[in-house]
Amino acid sequence: MKHDKYIIEYLEDVLSYENTLAMTLSHLLSNVSNLKHKIYVTIPSNKAVDIKNFKSGGISNKEKKYIYDYFDRRYINTECILIWDDVMAEATDSIIDKYPYVCINNEIYFYKNFKNTNPQSIVEGINFSKTAWHFIGIICENTHSEKEVIDNIINSSNLKENLKEIIIGAFDGEGFIHYYID
Repeated sequence: MKHDKYIIEYLEDVLSYENTLAMTLSHLLSNVSNLKHKIYVTIPSNKAVDIKNFKSGGISNKEKKYIYDYFDRRYINTECILIWDDVMAEATDSIIDKYPYVCINNEIYFYKNFKNTNPQSIVEGINFSKTAWHFIGIICENTHSEKEVIDNIINSSNLKENLKEIIIGAFDGEGFIHYYID
């Protein structure tokens, strides 16, 4: 893809955020040539978009429908788990009890298992915590307990074994970059 350079630069920028998940993924992807991968950019719009500027929005309001359909097609009723960060939440926030979460290094990570789950509940969880300027989510095979998978966020060697996909918010929250690990 002729825009790979811009995608990689944007990924590096988002993953420079100083939280455990971003730093772990940054370390993992620093050896990107050693990972077999595919990168897709999704823009739920028919508008012409400057593919070089992943930070700008104003392209669509269809993101919620797209991500719902995406999860429904690809992951619902699989043995996978979605884990995403909430950079604005704190462990003392009473509202965070609305969704399953863990606190690692004073950072909040929500999670949802795709097995026997309605995609709408996952989309609601993402929208609950997503800021337009930052979204990092990972999809892992859930071969262990949910808690054990999430604890492996901080261990990139274990994460690499279970990681299926990295999802990065783009276009000011209106699109996504999907980084698939083969």
